[in-house]
Amino acid sequence: MYVPSAEDSTRRAIVNELYFALSKLGAADELLAIVGSWGDTMDDARTLDHLRAFNRNGTMFKEVICRAD
Repeated sequence: MYVPSAEDSTRRAIVNELYFALSKLGAADELLAIVGSWGDTMDDARTLDHLRAFNRNGTMFKEVICRAD
């Protein structure tokens, strides 16, 4: 059975607090998805790539086929 280290638990707590703070500020769902996935389903390098793409293009996706807005 995997037991998270104290560092892992602290990092997850930071991610959760960032997520809630961004949510309160009205952050885009896509940004919340990036932050919420950091350290869970996305490693640091991939998270950074997605954040850079989001900041440059307003999306983490290379191609958007259809937008709802």
